Amino acid sequence: MIQDYVIEQRNAVLHFLKSQFNNDISNFQKSSLMLDTIIKTIGSLKIWQKNLESVIIGNSSVYINEIISNLNHSLIMAALGFKTPTMLMIRRSQENLFSFLYYKDHPIELYRKETDLTKKNQQMKMNELKDYIVDYPLIMHYPCINAEEARKTVKRITDVWQEQYKDLSNYVHGTNSNFLELVKLLEDIQPSDELFNMIIENIEIFSSVINSLFIIFYFNEYKQFIGAEKSFIRQSIINGFGFKEKIRFVFQEI
Repeated sequence: MIQDYVIEQRNAVLHFLKSQFNNDISNFQKSSLMLDTIIKTIGSLKIWQKNLESVIIGNSSVYINEIISNLNHSLIMAALGFKTPTMLMIRRSQENLFSFLYYKDHPIELYRKETDLTKKNQQMKMNELKDYIVDYPLIMHYPCINAEEARKTVKRITDVWQEQYKDLSNYVHGTNSNFLELVKLLEDIQPSDELFNMIIENIEIFSSVINSLFIIFYFNEYKQFIGAEKSFIRQSIINGFGFKEKIRFVFQEI
């Protein structure tokens, strides 16, 4: 199921790039892996989107929709060689994730933010959202878990989020020359395996963070997913951070 879905979507993207931009990246060694990594992340989010439709209160699901939109943009921009815009889309997705995890519990605040012009400039800071997520009383939903171990797991995941957010923010602020592209001519904007590797690494981190946090915050719903869906989500979390092992320790399964 997973591989068939990914291949089908990859071919659709390659066709779109060729027909719309006369762009063919199939000769790049890392092109398939780059496309597959983003496609798999989008696929995992669509699984969550479908299964949480009846659970989410208010309009907070707009943030999941926006993450999917950001990643779709990233597919095209990365394939065309736009490094900084792609990195900004990933960073924006990080912010959308934390906004979702907060506003899913605060539909009235979200409504006010969306409708009251005086609230639009009073956005919560990312460190405030992180504190909310780390200190969330998960034991309220899962009375049998070890609350401290659950908190440690969430903190570890959000620390990885923070490290990536700090790194991607360099592209926003142009911290030093390493984060400037200095493109002089349009033809200088070109895809490369170096760029694709960078995208793969960042998408893998983001996918691991978002899918791990969704499992934790929606574990009861996750348990009801069909086997293929759970397998798809687990495969969207890389092994390097040990997130799956930590979640299994907290919930005794994953």
